[in-house]
This record gives sequence, C-alpha cells and structure tokens, in this order.
Amino acid sequence: MEPDQPPTDPSLGLPPAEVARRAATFGPNSPPPLRPGKPLLRVLLSEAQEPMMLLLFAVAAGYLVLGELAEAVVVTLAVLAMVAIEMVTEHRAKVAVKNMSAPAASIVTVRRDGGRVEVVSSVELVPGDIVLLDRGQAAPADLRVVADEGALLVNEATYSGENEPVQKTSAAALAGTTEGDIPRNVVLTGSVVVAGRGTFIVTATGPATRLAQLGGLKPPKQPKTHLAKLMKRLAYFTTLLAAAVVASIVAYGTLALHLPWRETLLLGLTLAFATIPEELPLMVKVVLAAAAHDLTDSNVVVRRLRALEQLAGVTALVTDKTGTLTENKMALAARLVPGAADGAEPTDDLLAAWAASAVAWTDPHDAAVKARWGDAADQVLAAAAAAGPVIEQSVDPDTMLRRVVRASGTVLRGAPETLLALASRTTAAGPLSATLKSAESARFAHWAAQGYRLIGIATQSSESGLTYLGALAFTDPVRLHAPEWLAACRAAGTWIVLATGDHPGTAHAVARAVGGVDEVHARCSPEAKVQLVRQLADAGHRVLFVGDGANDSAAMRAAAVAAVVAASPGRADAALDAADVVLLGRGLDGIAEAVRVAHWATVRVRQAVAFYLACKLALVALTVVCVAVFGAFPFSAVQLLVLEMSMDLGATTLFAREPMPLCSVDRTAAGSPDTMFGASLARWIAGAATPLLAAVLAAFALGRAFVVGASLDQARSMAFVTWMLAHIVLAYAMRSPAAPLRAHGFTSRVAGIWLAVAVVVVAGMFALVAGPAGLVPIAREGWIVCLAASLVPLGVDVVREVQWSVAQRGEGEGVGETSPLLHHV
Repeated sequence: MEPDQPPTDPSLGLPPAEVARRAATFGPNSPPPLRPGKPLLRVLLSEAQEPMMLLLFAVAAGYLVLGELAEAVVVTLAVLAMVAIEMVTEHRAKVAVKNMSAPAASIVTVRRDGGRVEVVSSVELVPGDIVLLDRGQAAPADLRVVADEGALLVNEATYSGENEPVQKTSAAALAGTTEGDIPRNVVLTGSVVVAGRGTFIVTATGPATRLAQLGGLKPPKQPKTHLAKLMKRLAYFTTLLAAAVVASIVAYGTLALHLPWRETLLLGLTLAFATIPEELPLMVKVVLAAAAHDLTDSNVVVRRLRALEQLAGVTALVTDKTGTLTENKMALAARLVPGAADGAEPTDDLLAAWAASAVAWTDPHDAAVKARWGDAADQVLAAAAAAGPVIEQSVDPDTMLRRVVRASGTVLRGAPETLLALASRTTAAGPLSATLKSAESARFAHWAAQGYRLIGIATQSSESGLTYLGALAFTDPVRLHAPEWLAACRAAGTWIVLATGDHPGTAHAVARAVGGVDEVHARCSPEAKVQLVRQLADAGHRVLFVGDGANDSAAMRAAAVAAVVAASPGRADAALDAADVVLLGRGLDGIAEAVRVAHWATVRVRQAVAFYLACKLALVALTVVCVAVFGAFPFSAVQLLVLEMSMDLGATTLFAREPMPLCSVDRTAAGSPDTMFGASLARWIAGAATPLLAAVLAAFALGRAFVVGASLDQARSMAFVTWMLAHIVLAYAMRSPAAPLRAHGFTSRVAGIWLAVAVVVVAGMFALVAGPAGLVPIAREGWIVCLAASLVPLGVDVVREVQWSVAQRGEGEGVGETSPLLHHV
C-alpha cells in the first residue's frame, strides 16, 4: 500500500527538501533481510540426535547400568560439552555462509529536483521517488509502473516461484488486473527486469515492503563444494575402515585376551566415536568460510563457498572489456558521418536519431553525448520526448542491434559495420555505393585500432528502408591496475581471453594496452560468450569469467566461477546475481587477492585433513599395538572423549585461522580437488601419524613397566598427557605445506591458545575427575618422559628442513614454497 503522501509528478520527481523529510519519516530503505535460521535450541537438539552423539549417550547409559555412576556422569558431561562445541562450530559456519548471501545495497537511477536524473544508493530511496529501471536491474523497493517502454517483462520468481517473466504495464485498463496476487502495474522488491525499461514510483521501502513483511529473503541453498563432496566420500570409506578395525579390536580383546566384555564393548564404542572422521565436511566449510571472511578486508565479497575452491584451480580467464578492463566512463571524441570529414560538432539528423534511441541520459554513452554537446542534446531530447513514448524496444540476438520504435519513427543503434551492411542509403551522401561502404569500413578500422569504441546510428522506415546516419567514437580509459592484474594471472599460468561486443580493432587495441592477452574475441553476443566458456571447459580448463553487464550474466553462470566489478557504472543486477565473487573496490586487484587467498585456503584444507586423519590413524594404530602387546586399551572412555574434542576443535580452528606464510605459496600447493587428495596426501598422513604414534606409545610403554608406580593407570595417564601435548605440537609443525617453519613463520597465536587450553584441561582433570577419568598421579620421571615425548612430532619439521635444503641447493633458488617440493609433501 502506498503511504499517505502528496503525489509525485513523474516528470519532476521529489525536491531535495521533501526527500529529506520523507527519509526522516520512513527511515533508510535497507536491503530485505534474510529469513532467520533455526533457533539455537532446535540446533542443539539436532546435534544431540546425531548418530555419533547417540552412540556416546548409549555409552554413558552403559556405565550407569554397570553401576559406574561417576564414569556415567563424566561421560555425559563430556558428551554435552561436545554437543555444545559442535553446535557452536556448525552455527558459526552456517552464519558465515548465510551472510555471504545477504543482499547488498544497489545503485539506482532516480529522477529528482525538477526532473534532474541522478544516481543514488538504494538505501536513500523514499516513498514517492521516481525510479528508472532498465533490462537486468532489480527493483530496489516496492514500485508502481508509471510508464512502460516496449514490452516490460519482470521476473517475480522470489514471490511466485516461477521463472517465467510477467509483463507489467501502466495502462489504466490493465492496472487493476493481477498475475497471481501481484497487480500488473506493481513490481515488488527484488524482482528483475528481463526486457524493456520503465519509469516507476516507489510505494514502500525497507520494512514496509512486501518482502520484509513476508519475513525476508529465503537464503539461497549453497551448492556443495567439490571438496565437501570429496570429504564426504573420504569420511564414508574411512568410517567403514575404522569401524572394521574397532570391531576386530573388541572381538580380539574379549575372545582372545578374555577382557571383561561389557567394559571392552563400551571402550570400543567410544573408540569408534573417536576414530570415525565425521568432521571432515564441516572442517572444509569452516576453513573456506574463514577465508571468505578474510577477503572482506580487501573489499572482496565471496557469495558462494564453492568459488574459493574453484578460484584455486582456475586455468583460464575470460574477461569482458567495458566496465571490467576499462572504467566504462565514456567521453565523446568524434562523430563519423559518411561523406563528411571527422568532426566534433553534431549533425541535426544524427543527434535527433541518437536522442530518439536514448530514453534517459543515464547510459554512459548517452551521458557522454550530453556532456559534449550540452544544450543541443537537451533540445533534441525534449523534441524526441514530445514525439511520444517508446512503443517498442528490442535487441536482435543475431546482430545485437538495439531497435527503438517511437511514434515519430524507428531508430537502430549498434555496431556501425553491421548497420552499414544493412543500410541502402545515407542522408549525407545519398545511396550507399560499394566504394563508400569500403571507405567507411576503413574509417571504422582506423578509429577502432586506436582504441575508440564505435556506436553507429540509423533510422528505418517502410518507404526508404534503412538509412545509415553515422557513428560516434568514444574513449574509455583502461582501469589503473588492469595490466598488473593480468600480468599476475599470466605469471600464474592462466590462459587469458578477452571477449567483447566491440569492434575487433577496439578489442585488439585494448588487449595491447593491458598486455598479456592470449585470445581476443570481438563482436561477441551473449550466446557466443557462453559458447566460448563451454569450449574452454571442454578443453579441460577451469574458467573464471569477469563481467558486469546483463549480456554477461549467461556466460558468468556457465563458468566455473564468476566475478563482477560492483562499482562499474554499467553494472547490471543480473550480473551481480550471477557472480560468485563481488569486487567492491574500483579495480581488479581484488581478484588477484581472491585467487591468492583461495590457493592458501585450499592448502589449509589439505593440511587440516592431513592432520585430522593422521591423528585418527595414530589412535587406531596405538590401540591395535597396545591391545596386541600389552593386552589393554591405551585410554579410558573419558580420555578418548577429551582428546577427540581437542582434535576436532583444535584442527578446525588452527588451520582455519592460519595466516598466509612469510614465503610465497605456489599455486601447485593447492592443486585441484581431484589430485590434492591422492597418494601424496596418504604419504603425508602416514608420515605425520608415525611420530605421534611413537611418542604416545613410548609414554604408554614406559608408564606400564619402567617408571616409578608403573601400572595400567599410570601408563594411560602418561599416554593421555603425552597425546594432549604431542598432537598440538604436530599441528603446529604441520601448518606449513612444504617449507620448514623457519621459512613459513614460527609464531602461531592459535596454537599457543590451544596448548594453554589443553594444559588447563589436563590439570583440571587431574584435580577434579581423576578417578572417573582413569587418571593417577604421575611420577616425576614420568612427567619428564611426557614432555620429552611430546616434542617428537617436531621431527616432521626436521625432515622437511632437510628436503627443503636439498631442493633449494638443487634448484639454485631462494627460499620460497616452490612447486617441485610441494609435489613431494
């Protein structure tokens, strides 16, 4: 419902004072909120009902049945703590992912202050504002159609669930009709104009919009990343393996060693929980979400998590020209009229036709014409408006010519060589001869080769056919950091393709200006860009598409990952919606940073997985050896739960927050998701599990037979303390994918906090729950053994130091994480 305010004259808009008054009354037009997720209580109950958690509750119940009340209480408290940790971790990851999908303020063209057209943030809109929308733009508030030009089609899928566009109109006869429950003259917040253009009046903003009253936008479902799918499969197979090993251990302990079957079964079930790697998919989500959050400091917004893993493996870049490599800030340089010398002053027929094809002077080309020709452009625009509104507007998908039909006639705008080929005459030189066409074509090539953008104009009538009037040449400066950005991409081995709708000469001139372009495709239609992306993908490339226009959106959706420059003057909402990565800055350097961070995020995922599975492998191997050699489990049920909590929480936090190393990280450190988890990772896991196993096994063996007070409980206590320290030392050493810590960086704030928390937890367990946890006081020499053994995992870094030194001497290079060594970790 429209607010009770004085009506606005669509031709004049609101005066500044009235805008300020309504802004104070109605508040900012904040973007529609996302619908809230599940309440925390429901999330808590959901986590508690997970199969692994139910398994632990069963273990607690088993201890209670056996009469071990203290153990039952401690296990229950430990399980509740794990549920809380799981809930917080999962909730934070989901919130981070949800925030990526939150809508941002857009840029809107409005008519205010006596008819002046200006561009404002959508947050500044007030009820009664006059808004101008074109193809590819989304409604920034609830709107009513004032004037529709051509076939105004709007996608209302947010409300109807249907992707079929709906025609909107201001016609009085249809104003009251509806499509579903939405009137034909109403466009609601978030609906996208897919064809035509129109003038609208704002009827509701912010919390008063229909979308806000419906509860906000439903967060789009994030597609599962390839890494997450891979982790799920890996977790499935390792779960089967762990379950088989644990079942064998329980059977052996019960049948061969004659251990009490009830206690053995409960320990076996707890061991199964501790060794099954169910956290792998969540670990991927947390690490990637942390990387996406880090990129916000560089004015880069990652809207879909899969974009990060895709960016890490990009091998081909397809980029649009206007608004991407260039600033889309047009300046009119000359008019090219057949039979006349190049000049700067307009001709009456050329300017009149141009004005008739420009419904509003907000397009960068139209704004450049008005800026150069000033009063003459205003007079002709007024005359064009007086000739009547736009009856029809369309773009030919084959020729990409824009056709505008008014009562006064039909005007076509587009590639001058296409118009010239279709035209039969010109007003300045009469009939178009083959000689004149050849001369004009050479003229186009001359201007285009210097980097000018050429837009031709022609009129059409049933009597005289197509009459070519001439072309306008525009300058569009290259973005400041575009050459450096492309050079960085090229240095990383990326194949660079420029795809533009401009003249071939213009495209090649811009390619020369920025440097490093491998392929140039000119006069590309939206379909041709999609086909180009698919051809590169079929050739084995992972394609990044960077664009900003509505004509780029289809190719952006076809690419593996897409980015948009949000600050581009011609940026369309359709391109923003298709983008996985949004560059909020004014240049392209954000993409280079996004690729760099994506590489490091993928490396961090690999390191987190390697550490996590190394711990699981070491735990299983330790249990097998202890049961086979010593006839006992190395840990009690409570100890297993505590070390599992430490592994899960510590691994996720440390590797998610690990900063970029001091030395460079070659992109081959990440690899593709298909190759990064192959044989090299298996060797890395085995190599990391070995020192952890050796350290804890030595502590257990010494505590079982050699230290003062040697006993099973002493051995378990020493093994527990050693594990709690040693697995953190191992994680600290594994922060680097290839370089030794001296090159990667010694300091780690998260590892320090993790170690401090582990010490406090161990001390608290000895002081408060020693009996139920199966802990006994450790002799002095036992503590010395624990501390010394916990440093054994640093051997991972010693081995890496030797490999690094040998590789550096062999290659004659300085310190840096180069690809040859990375392939051997």
